Amino acid sequence: MGKLIKSLLISIVVLFAAIKIGWIVLGSELPVLADNTLWNQFIWLGIIAVIFSAVSYVASYVYSIFLVVTLFLGCVTYPLYILLLGYLKLAAVDYLLPGFSYTGVWWQVLILSILVGLTIPSEKKDASNE
Repeated sequence: MGKLIKSLLISIVVLFAAIKIGWIVLGSELPVLADNTLWNQFIWLGIIAVIFSAVSYVASYVYSIFLVVTLFLGCVTYPLYILLLGYLKLAAVDYLLPGFSYTGVWWQVLILSILVGLTIPSEKKDASNE
């Protein structure tokens, strides 16, 4: 559960920074969920982060199957997987929310895809602490 909350918070921070830079735009087509504009942005960023988590959850299973089928030789494609995962997350949100749009400049989309596609590694429990 802690990994999910960390992932959501990191996604919200990355998206908020991208909005402030101007790489992502939350349009006026999105309904107002709070009186304050800043809180409205954070609520929508939370919803977008949940969509990111769902896409990441499905994509991780598909990538796991890909690794098993290729007898783990497919692990050399992990950097490409991160890039495609980030772009898939952005494209899914763009498709689902009509008021969400991101920049069309290729290098900005590349950086944004890498930042959004990064995953938090799972924490390993230490047997000696028990």
